[in-house]
Amino acid sequence: MFESAVGMGVDYYVPLATDKLHWITTLEAFDFRGTKRLDDTRPHVKWLNKLYFMKNLYTSFGIDDVISKSNANPFFGGGIRFGD
Repeated sequence: MFESAVGMGVDYYVPLATDKLHWITTLEAFDFRGTKRLDDTRPHVKWLNKLYFMKNLYTSFGIDDVISKSNANPFFGGGIRFGD
């Protein structure tokens, strides 16, 4: 489930030459008939990247609604990941 719609996603771990950085890229597709939007019947496709520093800090960036007629938006952010 993605944003209350059935969908699918795939993650890919991008191999880098260093052990200090880890990069994961994700492609998600959902709402295949565009029923959650007013004027667009295309599927909702999101491309997300996470670049991890020191295994706990990361930055994220990507494009939301990549194939939309008018709603495609880039985004970026960051975070801290905690493990048990």
